[in-house]
Order: sequence, then C-alpha cells, then structure tokens
Amino acid sequence: CGTGRLTFAAARRAPQLAKLVGVDLSESFLTYAKALSTDERISFESGDACRLTYPDDTFDRIISSLALDLISEPEQAVSEMCRVTKPGGIIAATVWHLRGGSARS
Repeated sequence: CGTGRLTFAAARRAPQLAKLVGVDLSESFLTYAKALSTDERISFESGDACRLTYPDDTFDRIISSLALDLISEPEQAVSEMCRVTKPGGIIAATVWHLRGGSARS
C-alpha cells in the first residue's frame, strides 16, 4: 500500500465499497498511511505479497501499483493475488516502464 494514496483514491472513487485493505511489509509506510486515514472502511495491515494471510476468495478486487517489479518473487505474489480474489473478481497491476531495463540486485 505504500503511503496509502491509492487506497484513499479508491475509497473516494468507490463509496459503495464496504472495506478496503492496504498491505505492505514496511512499517514506516504503514505508520504513515494509518496516520492519514480518516475513512472507517480502510485498514492498513502488515503483510508479504508472496505469502498473504487471507483465506481463498476473500477480495472482490486487488490492485498492485508500482510494486511487482520490486518483489523478489513476483510470480508468487501474482499467484497469491489470484488465490485471495473471488471468482470473477478483478486484479489490476502496474509497474514502472523503464526504457532499457533496470538494475536489479
């Protein structure tokens, strides 16, 4: 969830959503996002995208923005997103487009 900005934008754009959950490994990002949150529908939780703790078929929609290219096991993260998304649900992901590639360690 990073700073939570995308989660907040989703909440504004879709007032019909009952609950939104932002997940991140970084405690500093979570602390920052929680401090800005004023919407009772939003929660921010610590978690690893490659090992989500949610049951199968939990979410209607999942958004991953600017994260998959930073995750050591992106295929596993996508598999987990598929597992926790309800049948017929939507998964959307974006990554930076880096002309000429990027240096990965």
